[in-house]
Amino acid sequence: MQRLETATPIRFQHSEDYDMDFGDFARDEKEELDIEDLTEPWYYYDSKNNTRVFYPIRLGELLNERYLIEHKLGHGDFSTVWMAYDLQERKNVALKVMSPGGCDENETRIQAEIKQRVQDKSHLVVYLNTFLLPWKNDTYSRALVLPLMGPCMSWHNLTKSSMAARMSAAQQLLRALESLHQVGIVHRDLHANNCMWGVSSLQDLTRTAKYQKLGRPLKQTIPFVELWKPGELVRPASIPDELRTADFFLGDFGIATKLNDPTFQIQRGYPPNLYSSPDRLHGQDPSFACDMWSYMVLFAELYLDFPPFWNTASDGGIIADFLKSSAHFLRSGRGLENLQDVRIQPNP
Repeated sequence: MQRLETATPIRFQHSEDYDMDFGDFARDEKEELDIEDLTEPWYYYDSKNNTRVFYPIRLGELLNERYLIEHKLGHGDFSTVWMAYDLQERKNVALKVMSPGGCDENETRIQAEIKQRVQDKSHLVVYLNTFLLPWKNDTYSRALVLPLMGPCMSWHNLTKSSMAARMSAAQQLLRALESLHQVGIVHRDLHANNCMWGVSSLQDLTRTAKYQKLGRPLKQTIPFVELWKPGELVRPASIPDELRTADFFLGDFGIATKLNDPTFQIQRGYPPNLYSSPDRLHGQDPSFACDMWSYMVLFAELYLDFPPFWNTASDGGIIADFLKSSAHFLRSGRGLENLQDVRIQPNP
């Protein structure tokens, strides 16, 4: 049985940094609003009104008696991601700390399956280690120790990349997807935020030098919630283009599943409408085809610098709206005059 580890205050640091500099607290309302715009909502930490509560973390905290939290990298619907320094291995890593009751167990199991069965993992972001963080009650949060990655795919970095670099990324992504499909794993959540570039090593940099490159952390104590341990909202690091490499990776396996294996329970969830295949939007079972639809949308985005199905009217644009409504129209046999009244919510 895996031993539960507690989060302990920092008692020491690696040899290059003997100061206690872990960023700056917000000085005024403008800086607080800046933090709120770029971080998870404070109520994600409220256990009274939230069934999937985030684990509170602060900069300078030592997790598992090993991982020193130095910066924030981002967050998702069920997790926060932090940059940490591994005091044992003496290297920078990313820590994904997941909320209890979300996709934590499924992601851990799928990643274990990937580590065991996938032959080519060179373009997949899989965990290096995992441990549990106990709450004050009998629940716990699972943390995945991941390699430190660069920025997610975005219009900003696509416009600064050559066509050769973008097509290389498309090829690497296809290779990653093929390696999953060969062992029966469907990702089910392909979109730009789950695709990321590599990052140059920060190994020889002091914390001060890291902050110069990534931006100093701007933080505030988590407001409005009575927390059982200290926690902070932290503006994420901004990885500059000069640190981004040509390597391209696929990560986040929270709702991935393995076909023809009844021991894997299908997790609720789907990609943003922009990337979701028509069969997913209408409740069909997971398949390799739904991954390939999402891949081709990403391929087009890499080629064009912008998504192929897009307008400002709605999430997913005209094509996604057409797919959502036309499938229902074809199934129901309703007349064209009633088509504009159709409203369908995507299914898992």
